[in-house]
Amino acid sequence: MAASISATFHRYDVLGMFLLWMAWVSYKNSYLRFYLWICMLLSLGLFSWMNSSSITPQSSVNSSHTTIHGEIISIKERNDSMYSFVIEEDRLRTLVTIFNENQKVKSARLVTIKHGAFCKIKGKKEIPERSRNPGQFDYQRYLQQDGISFQLTNPSYLECKGASFYENIYTLRERAILYTERYSSFTASWLQALLLGNDDALPDDTVELFRRWGLSHLLAISGLHVGLLIGMIYFFLIKICQITKEHTQVCLLLLLPIYACIAGAEPSIIRASCMAIFVILLQRFQVKLPTSDVLSIVFVFLIMFNPSIIRNVGFQFSFLVTFAILLSLKWLKSASTVVIILRISLVAQLSVLPLQAFHFYSFNPLSILLNTFVVPYFSFIVMPFVVLLFILSVIAPWIGNILQYLFVKLHGSFLDWLDIMDSVAYFPWVTGKLSVVFVVLLFCSVLLMMKAQLMNQYKRSFYGGCLLVLLLTIHSIIPYVSPKGSVTMLDIGQGDCFVIELPYRKGVILIDAAGKRTVKDEWSDTTYRQVIMPFLHYKGIQSIDAIILSHNDLDHVGSVPFLVEHFNVKSIWTSPYFKPQSSLKNGLQIQKIQVQHVKKGEVFVIQGQSFYTLHPKQNHGEKNRNSLVLFLKLGGLEWLFTGDIGVEEEKMILKEYPKLQTDVLKVAHHGSQTSTSEQWIKQIKPKKAMVSVGKDNRYGHPSRDVIELLNKYDIPILRTDLNGAITYEFVKEKGTFFKHLP
Repeated sequence: MAASISATFHRYDVLGMFLLWMAWVSYKNSYLRFYLWICMLLSLGLFSWMNSSSITPQSSVNSSHTTIHGEIISIKERNDSMYSFVIEEDRLRTLVTIFNENQKVKSARLVTIKHGAFCKIKGKKEIPERSRNPGQFDYQRYLQQDGISFQLTNPSYLECKGASFYENIYTLRERAILYTERYSSFTASWLQALLLGNDDALPDDTVELFRRWGLSHLLAISGLHVGLLIGMIYFFLIKICQITKEHTQVCLLLLLPIYACIAGAEPSIIRASCMAIFVILLQRFQVKLPTSDVLSIVFVFLIMFNPSIIRNVGFQFSFLVTFAILLSLKWLKSASTVVIILRISLVAQLSVLPLQAFHFYSFNPLSILLNTFVVPYFSFIVMPFVVLLFILSVIAPWIGNILQYLFVKLHGSFLDWLDIMDSVAYFPWVTGKLSVVFVVLLFCSVLLMMKAQLMNQYKRSFYGGCLLVLLLTIHSIIPYVSPKGSVTMLDIGQGDCFVIELPYRKGVILIDAAGKRTVKDEWSDTTYRQVIMPFLHYKGIQSIDAIILSHNDLDHVGSVPFLVEHFNVKSIWTSPYFKPQSSLKNGLQIQKIQVQHVKKGEVFVIQGQSFYTLHPKQNHGEKNRNSLVLFLKLGGLEWLFTGDIGVEEEKMILKEYPKLQTDVLKVAHHGSQTSTSEQWIKQIKPKKAMVSVGKDNRYGHPSRDVIELLNKYDIPILRTDLNGAITYEFVKEKGTFFKHLP
């Protein structure tokens, strides 16, 4: 409730500042008063809608199976492995996903899944999972951008009838994808991404590489792609086919809406297509209107048609960059071609910098320079190449297969070069989570800088740039002057990862860093990418003073190779009986990270924080039994971290330390019944128990016996499967526990 009230007041704080600004402008410019009041009323309506739509209708969710009668309004995915679509019933939208191995729905029924079909579906309807850790991708909010409130996976019954006109467009898109698959997987993935808006086929590391260097806009079909395609169509129809300009415009008016749907109907392609259609219509009717007004009309039109689209990050970026470029046209045109490209890159990057830092907690300063070279490469080489290859895939595949060899060599070399750049010149500025007020201040500094530049006031523009850097620097050093410290138990799934931040950012210490367990127990960076890295960036952390590893198991060390590769890790601490796998050992050697070994009775200090080692004393011959057990005092509490020790190890510790007591106990082995005996609980007398355990895990952790034992002694239990990440924030000797999930 408190979080909801806080969010509501925060939203109306923003609205209040906006209305005050509107009133001031209205007072200063009486001739704008009418238009400003119209904007004010529209804004009130929009904020009211945002407030009401932020509450998910949980009362209509049935935990058991339910029946949906509705219309398919969108096809998300339809291929050999899965079907995914959005169905609407009584204005409530549900995302339905069916994997082809699902035996409950016959294949004959799957082919009836078409846009506009009316369906009867039975299954378990659930509320989409929200973010379980600070900084983590919020799937629930992502679906809410499309107005989706629920999800249903693998229904037990499905029956659909009918279809709409748009089904033909979806069929056309699927046929286009099949044409691209006549080439190699490398070529097909790039054709689908750049022409059809389907970047799922691109490798995850390529998508991540483009994101790190601020090149994601090249993978999302936008004004750049649409402009190039329009130029190519104009050239082909007018110059080659000798069709009149008027007839060419009619063709474009018919083709652009169809192409926007075929290309996935993402906000950037919708914006670019709508703007092109408006400009063509204005030309045909000989109406003169500033391009900025056209952009504003498209913006209002899209918001009225789909208000939830304003939450889409791509939508925000697309309009912001376009608006900034339009405002800077005079400055952009007054230079040579090379300088113009550099200036466009500068304007585009600066205009979205505050939003980029707000959404992703970091940005790459060198991306401005890289865009200067990469954008022309995509504009004049890659895009014409992929258009030609696609056309050839339809009319002359054998010629296309010859040309694709050149494309693979050329574009493969570019990606190799980009990888090298990433390894030697990637220096991100990790800002951490920005407040709305700070984002507004950043936008003001960018606006001051760009306005002065347009007016040739270079000294004032320089001051605006200095102000921007100063604001980012101030925000980055705030943790180093803050007396606040914290201990966070991340919801890592079935594994452990604790992040300790000492006051004044004297040190950042991780205790374990779990990875995702695969079928073959191989290393996977999924947990690192989805949980650990976003959390550290959310906190503004780039350097880790130490990683303490309890024992060598994937659910405790699986993300360490990726941490040492992408973060400045200064040291590793573990027991002498920790035997790392070759991949982990090689990673530590490559990064030249010092590995320290400690055992029972030893005290080690990291950035002024003392850790007392209680176990192991000797090699017990098994990973869990050799777990490092640590005792420390922090934030006015005593903490006991136990790794995955069992009952026998607990007895050893109690025998060695008969007076041992603690305030906070990290329950061993995720709450397994092989640990946490009654004798253990009676003697150490914990005031809180923390259990790091995966939601609905296959092991049945935590054990019912362990939970009943903790309840018997009235010990509050904090569980990641129920509460998400748990954070203890403290100043000096006083602190409070916070749960990420309500």
